[in-house]
Amino acid sequence: MPKLLIVRHAIAQDRDEALKQRLPDAERPLTGKGKKRMRRVAAGLRHAAGPLGLILSSPLRRAQQTAAILQDEYPDTPLTLSDTLSPGQSVNTLATKLAETGNPRTLAVIGHEPDLSQLIATLLCGQTGAAIQLKKGGAALLTFTDRIASGQGRLLWLLTPGQLRTLGR
Repeated sequence: MPKLLIVRHAIAQDRDEALKQRLPDAERPLTGKGKKRMRRVAAGLRHAAGPLGLILSSPLRRAQQTAAILQDEYPDTPLTLSDTLSPGQSVNTLATKLAETGNPRTLAVIGHEPDLSQLIATLLCGQTGAAIQLKKGGAALLTFTDRIASGQGRLLWLLTPGQLRTLGR
């Protein structure tokens, strides 16, 4: 039974601050606070999600840094970057990419809002209009009977970063 762990990147540098520094949006890093909190979130994810088979991340710096922190908690889990997790990419293209992963134990994806909420809605309901919003560092775990596919998911849990940090203690 495949599972999909969906994680929003941790707290990153403010957009306006990055603009003042002439830093492209794709290069905005996690803040010190974001890194610290994400380490505790990752420990909570280990308790809540169990073992991972693959981590798939957006190539944007903040997502890569979040994925690296998660990989510290799961050192034997391979990490792959995918443009399909970049902001504004088609949810259907991403769903197809996820279906092609071969359904490792649990696949983790690290990305951005509102794309991740749209992905959750698509996988659960077959359409993107959902009232789900992931906070930075928040996560959801979905399960599928046979394979990861649109409208075939079942939500096991949706946790805030604070709840995950509590689990990580």
